[in-house]
Amino acid sequence: MLVLHMEISNPSAGREGILRSIIFSNQSGRIGSDPENAWEIQDRLDSVPEHCADILHDGVVYTLRAVESVVYVNGTSNPLRSGKSIVL
Repeated sequence: MLVLHMEISNPSAGREGILRSIIFSNQSGRIGSDPENAWEIQDRLDSVPEHCADILHDGVVYTLRAVESVVYVNGTSNPLRSGKSIVL
């Protein structure tokens, strides 16, 4: 079983009550501020869009695709822009 563990690197910027990490176990899902997402995230400024990224799993690898905004992966200063993907 392939497992992906994701974690917010600056939890003090997050809104109270939001999960700081998630584990995807052989599944895909959406990330953003919508409560229906697999991982609901939001910062204290309410700047996270309802659907900011997708986690895609094809049975072999996980891929993160930015959807509505820029996404920072592993603390990089070079964000993933909307429509771009990266294999995790």
